[in-house]
Amino acid sequence: MRRYFYRLYKELKYCLHRPEISLSYFLNLSHKNRFWLWHPQHRLQTVGITGTNGKTTVARFLSSILKQAGHQVGQLGTHTHYIGDNPLFAQLTTPDAVTLHHLLSEMVVENVTHLVMEASSHGLAQDRLRDLTFQAAVFTNLSHDHLDYHGTMDSYLSAKMRLFQKVRPDGRILINADDQRSELMISNIRQLSNRQIQTFGLNQSADLQASQIRTKASGTHFQASTPGETFEVEIQLPGDHNVSNALAAIGVAQFFQVPLTQIQNGLRQTVVPGRFEWITKGEIQVVVDFAHSPQALKTLLQTARQLTDNRLICVVSCNGNRDRDKRPLMGQIATGLSDLTIMTSGSPRSEDPVQILAEMESCQDLKQQYQVIADRRQAIENALQTATDGDFVIIAGRGCEAWIEFGTEQIPFDDREVVRSILGC
Repeated sequence: MRRYFYRLYKELKYCLHRPEISLSYFLNLSHKNRFWLWHPQHRLQTVGITGTNGKTTVARFLSSILKQAGHQVGQLGTHTHYIGDNPLFAQLTTPDAVTLHHLLSEMVVENVTHLVMEASSHGLAQDRLRDLTFQAAVFTNLSHDHLDYHGTMDSYLSAKMRLFQKVRPDGRILINADDQRSELMISNIRQLSNRQIQTFGLNQSADLQASQIRTKASGTHFQASTPGETFEVEIQLPGDHNVSNALAAIGVAQFFQVPLTQIQNGLRQTVVPGRFEWITKGEIQVVVDFAHSPQALKTLLQTARQLTDNRLICVVSCNGNRDRDKRPLMGQIATGLSDLTIMTSGSPRSEDPVQILAEMESCQDLKQQYQVIADRRQAIENALQTATDGDFVIIAGRGCEAWIEFGTEQIPFDDREVVRSILGC
C-alpha cells in the first residue's frame, strides 16, 4: 500500500507540471485506467523502434508476426495506436508519459502481452518514455529531419541513443548495418552496456542479410540469411528499404523465438496504410506514400523508377512549423529523380504556404521541369490529368493522414480518397 501511495504522489506531482493534464482529468480516471499506477509495462514484452524512416513499417511487420504466433499485441505509433485490434487516433507518435501509461493499462486489461512502439526523437529527448524498459530495440536509420528541434545531427543522434539505455541486460539491440552511423552507434552502445547487439541489412557483414532480391509492383521476394538458417521471404511492399525493414522485424521475432513459418506468414500478410499504397485505374499507376524527409523521398522515387519505363510524375510537399532546412532538399530530390514535379502545400499550420513553396524552389540545382500549385487537390488533379498510360504518379508527403492543418483548423483531406474521387474508382 505504501508503494501505491508513493506512485500516486509521483504521478500527481508530474501532472501538476504538465498544463495539458488537468487534476480533474487525473481524478476522474476510471479504476481500470488507474491500473498504470501499478506499472503495467512490467506485464508487457516491449519492443522500441527508432530512426528517421521505417519505424511504422517495422512495427507493422513485427506486430503481424507476433499475431501469427498467437500473441495479443499493442502498437503505438504514427497516425494510429492499437490496443489489440482496436484502433485509436494517435495525436503523437510517442505519447506523453501519463497518456502512455494510461494506454498501457488499457492494454493489460485487454490481455495484451506484447507491445511494439515507435520511439520518436522528440519523445526520447523529452523523456516521455521514463520508467519504461525494453526487451528489444531497433535502429532503422538516421537522415536529415527534425533539425528545427534538435539543431544538429549529433544532437538528433543523441536523442535516438537514449532508447538503447533502456534495453534490459538480457535484451537485444538491432542496428541497421547499412546506415553510415551504425559503427558509431555500436561503439557508443558497447561503452554504455554489455547488451547483445545484432546487425541487419544488405551489407554482407551484417548478422541478418538479404540476397536475391526481386522487386516488382506487387511486392518483393528475397532470401534472408540469419546466423542459423536461410529462408525465403515475401512482402507486399517493394524496395530495398522495405527488405531492410523486414529484416529488423525478423531479428526481433527470432529473439522472441517465433517459429519460422509464422515469421514468413506474418511478413507476407502485412499491409501498411499510406506506405507505397497503390491506387490504379486503367494503365496509370498511382502510389500514395508518407515520404516527408529527403532520404525517404529519395528512396521512394528510386524504387518507383525501377517499376516504370515511362514517365515518373511526383507531387511533393513540405509541412509548416517544421524543419525548414530540408525544404530545398525536397525540391532538389523531387526534380532530380522524376520527369515532372509538382510542388504543392502539405499542412501549412501557422506558416504561409506560398513561403514554404518558395523555400522548396530556392535550391539552385533544380534538375527538371516543375510546376508550383499551392492547392493540394488541384495539384493532385493536374498530375493525374497529365499522366498517360504507363506513367507512374507518386503522391508524397502525407500517406494516410486524414486532414490538413491550416492555421487552427483541421480540414478533412485524405490523399487516397482524393485520388480515388478524381479517377472515379
